Amino acid sequence: GTANPNTPDFIAFGRLDFNTSDLFSDGDGFRASLQHYFVETFNFIFEAPNFNPDNWVPVQHRTNLSVSYTLPEAKWSFSGNVFNILDNQLFDNFAIPRPGRQFNFRISYRLDNF
Repeated sequence: GTANPNTPDFIAFGRLDFNTSDLFSDGDGFRASLQHYFVETFNFIFEAPNFNPDNWVPVQHRTNLSVSYTLPEAKWSFSGNVFNILDNQLFDNFAIPRPGRQFNFRISYRLDNF
């Protein structure tokens, strides 16, 4: 039979996490996470009976890294992410290229008792 459009036949996700406390001082917290996504090639237009390679989204690998650090007493926290750290070419469901490597950083302060 013919594959359904916009439906990958195979998707995989893997994740490694590391959490610890008291890394640099008593009461602090550190967390790191590495995620990998895999999407098998799939077509985005119903095509039968002729095969056209332009109607297929290629195989995609995306690896992300996230880290966060919380100061003692959990008032301040700092976190950062790198999406697509290997800068692989990624596509949406219609084979339109997506942005390459992306970075973000966040600083948070928790308010209590106000």
